[in-house]
Amino acid sequence: MKTVKALTLIFCLIALAGFGLNCKEQPPEPPVIVPPIQPPTVEGLTCEEATEKVMAIGEVSDYFVRVPQARVKCDNQEDDGTWLMQVYEIVEDAGVPHTATFDWYYVSPDGETQSAFH
Repeated sequence: MKTVKALTLIFCLIALAGFGLNCKEQPPEPPVIVPPIQPPTVEGLTCEEATEKVMAIGEVSDYFVRVPQARVKCDNQEDDGTWLMQVYEIVEDAGVPHTATFDWYYVSPDGETQSAFH
């Protein structure tokens, strides 16, 4: 019993002395935010224009009627100016959120769209 009391006293003295043992609860670390990658400067459509082209596709506009929380993301722009666009929603599976992709679309610099899935 004396050993337990002695160890407890030593631990408390070390903690009070500040040798890296902090008994206070620390606030959580802030999340790391990764800035988006800037698309290359090329001729063609802007991200906003490519988004409008994708939203004008019949199956996409129907999807947005059925799933109002759906999103369109400009994933990246290739060297030739073609945009790769993701149409998706965020869902929870067993309490863990993740994306559920409806389709990926290519939008060429002249505004033509093509599904990556079909």
